[in-house]
Amino acid sequence: MYRPLFDRLDSMPAATTRSLDEQLEATMREMGVTFDIARDRPWGRRPWFCDLLPQIFTPQEWEPLVAGIKQRLRAFEMFLQDVYSKKRILRSEDMPIQPVLGSTFFRHAAANLPPPGGAYLHLSGISICRLPGGEFGVKHHYFSNASGMSYMIQNRRALARVIPQSFQETSIHSIADASTDILEVLRSLSGVAEPTVVLLSPGPGSPVYSEHSFLARRMGIPLVQGGDLLVLNDAVYLKTVSGLEKVEIIYSRVSDQWLDPMAFRRDSMLGVPGLVHCIRKGTVAVVNGIGSQLADDRSLLPLSGNVIRHYLGERPLLKSLPTYWLGDIDQREMVLADLGDYTIRPLYGERIVMGGDGVRPSPEKLAEVRAEILENASHFVAQP
Repeated sequence: MYRPLFDRLDSMPAATTRSLDEQLEATMREMGVTFDIARDRPWGRRPWFCDLLPQIFTPQEWEPLVAGIKQRLRAFEMFLQDVYSKKRILRSEDMPIQPVLGSTFFRHAAANLPPPGGAYLHLSGISICRLPGGEFGVKHHYFSNASGMSYMIQNRRALARVIPQSFQETSIHSIADASTDILEVLRSLSGVAEPTVVLLSPGPGSPVYSEHSFLARRMGIPLVQGGDLLVLNDAVYLKTVSGLEKVEIIYSRVSDQWLDPMAFRRDSMLGVPGLVHCIRKGTVAVVNGIGSQLADDRSLLPLSGNVIRHYLGERPLLKSLPTYWLGDIDQREMVLADLGDYTIRPLYGERIVMGGDGVRPSPEKLAEVRAEILENASHFVAQP
């Protein structure tokens, strides 16, 4: 399936290939696609990188992959519904209590909080990798925050400009209507005929702020920060030049802990005071549901099979990449014995503490990471 792409690039002089690569990077800059703050660069942000050779999925690969992802989503939706109410899985001993109730991302304020449309997970992502046997496996869950949707669309746009032949000669499934589909899902969560939908962002300091602005623009909805919203008479309002406008749906790209200083972090300047109260009153819906970040806790990834078997009575269709929670003393000692062979990451987010680049860490780096692990072991996981 890659042969036509390989043959085309292989037949080009090296200078032409380099030129295409430079055009692709320039196109990304022109489109304003960035990721992460890079203060050492004159434009302040690191441009998003797109490869000339895209990942190709045949229907034979894609269909079982979709089935496996849907299975996980169903199971973890039931898991969230359960742990924020009856907690049956914890009583059954199919899941250890400590990684769940002791998780940094378990939100006590979400207990019995009505999720939007009766579900916690509406827009979700998942990180896929190739396991040693060649089959697809799950590297990370991004169920609570489908970061990357805009990059998928922008990659297509950039590649279509630079190597249009690849799109003209190949039957590629279109994703052009993705943002419209997302907006329709969001609007369906309100009983109002024409609900006001906003995208809540942490602001320009976010590494993926370009994604927030792109999605809001494509959906035709306001891109707002916490200070743009106000709670009044048990409802949320958007401050506009013509006065206050009631908001029924908030697509949040702000982590749960920062969403409402009255319910979570008191020092938060990113959220909206009183937002959780409005959710309880049913005047506003926040997508994804508050508390859903628990499903992304990396210490729960190796327990995914337990979740699937408990709620669905099925075997997992997708394996998980071996993941070791360093809060467990046996797993921690095993990892520390060969620390340089692992990628070390926190329980949530994009930060990589060590590894992931194929370069053996220096003795100094190993000592630094070892000390960081020993100080807060329960905050990290290790993957090969």
